[in-house]
Amino acid sequence: MIAQIIIKYKWQIIAFVGILLCSSIWFLPQLKTNIEFSNFFPKGDKELLYYNKITKKLGNNDHFIAIAIVPEKTVFDYNFLKKVDQFTKESAKIPNIESASSITNLSRYSNSLFGLFPIPYIHLDQEEKVKQDSILIYKNYELTQQYIDRDASCVIVIIKLKENLTMETNDSIITQVENLLMKYAFHETHIMGKKLIEVYYKRLMSSELSMSILGSISFIILLLALFYQSLKESVLPLIIMVITLLIFYGFLAFTGRSLGIMSSLYPTIILIAGISDSIHILNKYKLEINNGHSSQSAISKVIHEVGMSLFLTSLTTAIGFLTLTTSVMPALQKFGIEASISITLAFLISILLLPALLLVLPNKKKKKSVLTILSWSSISNWIYQIVTKKKRWVLGLTIICILISFIGMSKINTNNLQMANIPNSHTLKKDYAYFDQNLGGARSFELIIKIKDSTLINQAENLKDIRKLHDYLNTIPSLHYVVSPITYYHGISKIYEDNLSSLDITSSDRQLNKYEKRISGYTKNKKWKLVDSSLKYGRITARIPDLGRKEVKKLNDQINKWIGQEMNTSRMDFQFVGMDLMIDHGHEHRINNMIWGILLAIIVITTLIGILFKQFNLVIIILIANVIPLIIIAGLMGFFGIELRGTTSIIFAVGFVIAVDDTIHFLSKYQIERKKGFSVNQSIETTLLEAGKAISITSVILFGGFIVLLHSAFGDIYYVGFMVSFMVLFTLLLDLFLVPVLLQLLYKTKK
Repeated sequence: MIAQIIIKYKWQIIAFVGILLCSSIWFLPQLKTNIEFSNFFPKGDKELLYYNKITKKLGNNDHFIAIAIVPEKTVFDYNFLKKVDQFTKESAKIPNIESASSITNLSRYSNSLFGLFPIPYIHLDQEEKVKQDSILIYKNYELTQQYIDRDASCVIVIIKLKENLTMETNDSIITQVENLLMKYAFHETHIMGKKLIEVYYKRLMSSELSMSILGSISFIILLLALFYQSLKESVLPLIIMVITLLIFYGFLAFTGRSLGIMSSLYPTIILIAGISDSIHILNKYKLEINNGHSSQSAISKVIHEVGMSLFLTSLTTAIGFLTLTTSVMPALQKFGIEASISITLAFLISILLLPALLLVLPNKKKKKSVLTILSWSSISNWIYQIVTKKKRWVLGLTIICILISFIGMSKINTNNLQMANIPNSHTLKKDYAYFDQNLGGARSFELIIKIKDSTLINQAENLKDIRKLHDYLNTIPSLHYVVSPITYYHGISKIYEDNLSSLDITSSDRQLNKYEKRISGYTKNKKWKLVDSSLKYGRITARIPDLGRKEVKKLNDQINKWIGQEMNTSRMDFQFVGMDLMIDHGHEHRINNMIWGILLAIIVITTLIGILFKQFNLVIIILIANVIPLIIIAGLMGFFGIELRGTTSIIFAVGFVIAVDDTIHFLSKYQIERKKGFSVNQSIETTLLEAGKAISITSVILFGGFIVLLHSAFGDIYYVGFMVSFMVLFTLLLDLFLVPVLLQLLYKTKK
């Protein structure tokens, strides 16, 4: 039925796909990118809800960008400070920048008969006062430490971006800041910030992915040409893949969907699905043509024998991806839906457009291919001899590989350093290393204090406890530049009592309330606060190096233990928050989701295969043959020191649903041969000869295409190349050697 429709309406199918392609290309410029870490936070998670609540009360630092400017001589060089001041002022004028502040425009308040008036820390209009100003800056270092380091080796400009801006707008702002830094040509600069990471990640992903895809496609074309030595058969699979990719991206643009961090996997998925489907169609088509059938007859045979297995593999793969929609993370839900759509598109275009093109293109006389030169019949016969006469060797080697892989799995690193994905040579990694080594750390530490009883945070008994905690945090080697409500109230007290020692606060509750009311008019519009307006919530912040998720958790546990022993928790609650902590939380959720996602995908896919094949033995074989590659890859990750993080954990689920395709093709062909009345061994022999050839070509081409990605220094691209290429290779070996052995063992009593 489908074959007849394709034969009859081949030109209409080509025209329809052409129109669809042109429409998609038209919509492509509207495709947007949205790389926000918040999309990986678990929806409805209590920690996320608390973080959002605190953000409304106290604000957050997610929209701040810090620029460390290192002078050629000293930070208190007058000309250098003038230059920093001009840069700060120009930065503030960039559209969508809310404010820009540095030590050059930072002021302290002084009390007078006429009220408070600001006094700049640096008198840029009086060069002779700069030395005296420097003394005052370090005398009030608790208040100025965010803008200058203790060694006076650099000054820091803090830029506040407006909130809820698009990725394109943030990219534009970063570009303008970068251009401004180039204009001023400072001796040395370093920059950090959450929005900066998102922008740089987007740029890296775009450039590296484009180059990597181009390299993969070029290598795949070369392999196709070597295998087929025919322009038509070399180019057609790539044409199908490119058309699918463009139509898919056009669909995303048309429906208003955006590309996220996970989008780097879409070309991989479409490449694997499109190439695989196309090669199976081409191989069967060539076989029928070489057997003397006409194009129409060959297409009918292809649809009848290969079409069902292609439908089955596409269906199981799409359903496998749809299991990701059970995740609590919006990004994974979105990825699951879009990945299943891409698989469906790849199947439809392969099964409709490729046969239509084969019907209208001329058939040339068969040329001797590299695969023929290598004599696949001899190779398949060699494999057949091994799987029939040396079953124990195959099983023994498989078990040894599994045991070695378990050792590797025990070595897997799940610490999740934030910069692990970024190439060592990239500016972003160097800048973050500078903040880690010289400015206390590029990561933020945040601890929220909540007053539970009827007292307020600014009362002496509470401030006494908070001061005790503040002092303890200052003793922890990995925490730097600690700022808390103590810092805030010390700053207020110092306006009226200039002789106060470091971090001391006026001892009178009444006096402190009076001071705070006077200063409130100057601070009420600030979005980022250390104490909220209700005086029930306070925040302690610090800088911390990128120690990794697990090390930060140990540190937080240590602090929690101290709080439990030393603080009055009946009066105050303490909870860690912050974007960095939420990113860690997201990694942990994705790793856990990966385990459940794979289990769910296995259950759903094996159930579906069981229903369609109606043979429990085949389900067991598919399960064994496709779980083992996951174990081996996990082992290799441990041995090679590759982090198990959010992105790499998803590739396991992707790898399983894709790897199962070749096994289904192999077993589908085996079933066809069994239905013809052949014995188990005869069916295995024919399956190795025909289906084995197709899955070998597919796997070698995909392995070659993805192994090219190992050239990339960008973590996500490298991991995709490593994990997918080796997963494809191991699945092929298991399909060719282990699956036939399992078929013989499970069907040994059947004639």
